[in-house]
Amino acid sequence: MRLGAMGYNPEMDWVYRMLGISVIRIGVEMPAPLDDKNLGRDYLDTVLSAGMGLMTDIRCLPSLARQPEAPREYGSYCELVVSTIPECKEFILWDEANCPVYSTTGLPSYASLLRSGYARIKSGRPDALVYNGGIGMHGDTWGIQAFANAGCLEYTDALNIHPYLYDEDPQELLRALKRLLRLASRLGKPLVFTEWGVPTAPTPSRLPS
Repeated sequence: MRLGAMGYNPEMDWVYRMLGISVIRIGVEMPAPLDDKNLGRDYLDTVLSAGMGLMTDIRCLPSLARQPEAPREYGSYCELVVSTIPECKEFILWDEANCPVYSTTGLPSYASLLRSGYARIKSGRPDALVYNGGIGMHGDTWGIQAFANAGCLEYTDALNIHPYLYDEDPQELLRALKRLLRLASRLGKPLVFTEWGVPTAPTPSRLPS
C-alpha cells in the first residue's frame, strides 16, 4: 500500500516520512498552458528532489467538455501533459465526474473523454498508470455499476473511488469498504483511492450504486 497527499511542504517533510507518504498529487486543467509558471516547475522540482512520486490530475473546463470536439482535444492535452512532465508515472483523468459540483457533462460525455485520454497517454507511455477520475460518493448522479456498464473499465488501470463517508461510525466505514472490495473483485479491477478523508460537514452519504 502507498499513501499520497494533495500537496507537499518541505518544512513538514518529517511528517510525510512519519506517515509513509510517497506520492504527491498535482493538477492541471485544459486549456491552461503547460509552461513552467503554470505547472509550478520549482514546486515540482522540490517534490521530486524529496524523493516523492507524482500523480497528475488532468481536468477539463466543463464548458469545453460539452463541445463535440472535446474528446479529441482532451486526448491531445493529455498527451501533452505526459510529454511535459516525464517524471510523472500516474495520471487521473478528471475528478469526480459523477458529482454535479465538479462536472455537468454526464456519463456518456465523460466516457468519451476517458477513452480518448487513456488511449493517447498509453500510445506514448504504455508503462504509465492511468485512472478514471475518482468516483465520488456525495451527491453523485451515477455510480460504479453505471460506469462499468458504459464500458469505462477498459480505459482505467484501476477503479478509482473517493470513499468519503459522512457521519458514519468506524464499523459502518469498514462494512462499506468491504462492499467496495467485493464489487471491485466482481468487476475484475483493483481499487485505488486517490482521495479519502474524514469530512466534518453534516452531509448524508451513501455508496455509489
